[in-house]
Amino acid sequence: MTKLPNGQLKLSGKEFADLSAEVIGTSASIRFRARGGSMSPFIRAGDVLTVDPVRPEEIGRGDVVLYRSAGGRALAHRVLGRRGHHYLIRGDGSAGKCEIVSCHEILGKVNRIDRDGALVPPRRTLALAWAATPALCRRSLVSIARSFRGLHRKIRTK
Repeated sequence: MTKLPNGQLKLSGKEFADLSAEVIGTSASIRFRARGGSMSPFIRAGDVLTVDPVRPEEIGRGDVVLYRSAGGRALAHRVLGRRGHHYLIRGDGSAGKCEIVSCHEILGKVNRIDRDGALVPPRRTLALAWAATPALCRRSLVSIARSFRGLHRKIRTK
């Protein structure tokens, strides 16, 4: 664990999973800055996520949950289905297969996404449609969207 000059903590994936489990286990919420692109385009690197405690029966298709992965890290990915006490989970930007996660590995549910000071709506239905789109199409659409965002930034700065 490293304390940054701005007072924030920089944790390893396992340290963050342990801290999240401890905080959420006390019925408190946790806020953190998302890293990586596994949830693109719905959650972007730099977005601030708020995770609240959740009971398994409160988790539905399309929800984004924070869970402890097989490697011990905490990941925030979307629930695509449920089989008994296990969930099928995958990142929106992932082309891989779903992970099967036990309800005991779920740390909490993402209930708020803040991007550049603005609240981002969850868009569950759109995200589920996105998840059903073939991986090659999703990768192409993300690439096109990034190009347009870059073009938009260049135009705004001129």
